[in-house]
Amino acid sequence: MQSLLETPAGSGGKIAELATCDRTVVRKMSSLGIVPGVFVTVLRHSPCILLACGHTKIAVDRSLAALIYVK
Repeated sequence: MQSLLETPAGSGGKIAELATCDRTVVRKMSSLGIVPGVFVTVLRHSPCILLACGHTKIAVDRSLAALIYVK
């Protein structure tokens, strides 16, 4: 498992874990479709982390990306 910060651009994986117990953060991620079991691809790392999640592109800051672990 690795966080999205460690995942190279162009690759991805299935979300295995959201490494937080903060309900506000979990609710924010789930409203964006970032939930365990969903496949995401990292498109770029700068200036923010840009993800492809299904047919949607999502930009998250580095602090959120550090909490998302993929397999």
